[in-house]
Amino acid sequence: MKIYKSEAAKKNVLDTYDKLLEMWDVDKEERDVPTTFGKTHVIICGDKKYPPLVLFHGVGDNSALMWLYNAKAWAQKFRVVAADTIGGP
Repeated sequence: MKIYKSEAAKKNVLDTYDKLLEMWDVDKEERDVPTTFGKTHVIICGDKKYPPLVLFHGVGDNSALMWLYNAKAWAQKFRVVAADTIGGP
């Protein structure tokens, strides 16, 4: 399945995603996690000693945008793992 209509569209989506992540204003890491359903992208932030908080965004969105205004506050009390939709841009 082709996700992007062109390389220019792919670059635009990924650049926008990165810009949104910068706006989280928190130390974070990104990982691609293999699952039985395919690879999924996750964003992780917050101290490892904090309790986990796993976030799943709504349809037609992505974690970078969905949690933009909450991630920094949650990362002060939780180990946040924000999962993107498998196969989503």
